[in-house]
Amino acid sequence: MHSIYLESSDWTSAFSVTTGGINLFFDGNTSPGISIHLATSGDKNVPTAWAVTAAGLSTYNLSDSSTLASGSSSYDNGIATVSINPATVNWVGATGVNPYSAGQTVQRLDVTVALDSSSPVPEPGSLALIGAGLLALGVRKFRKE
Repeated sequence: MHSIYLESSDWTSAFSVTTGGINLFFDGNTSPGISIHLATSGDKNVPTAWAVTAAGLSTYNLSDSSTLASGSSSYDNGIATVSINPATVNWVGATGVNPYSAGQTVQRLDVTVALDSSSPVPEPGSLALIGAGLLALGVRKFRKE
């Protein structure tokens, strides 16, 4: 598991923002692979309940222009799967009690990265059967000669 910390100047208290969204972008795509939203908190030790931002809802991309949400909390590119750990997401507003960085809005995400298995691993019994078959072929060929 990996923790990602995103930090920006405090805009939660300045603009009375109580809910924010997080888009994660992968592999050079301009559309997000993961889109979630959650309420702000003042305590880094209290995970904040979050929800997947539904596909088709308008969010913002890296160029600060409108894009559609992914509708997912995980991203799979065929090599690896990245997913957000649902128990540990914090959106800590800078209300004077932000223990990460006073005066900043900090988002902490705990994510899991798992490599996708491209080829199945044979069972030990299958390997024994293949080995026995090859041995039988070798013995048969040796007897013919």
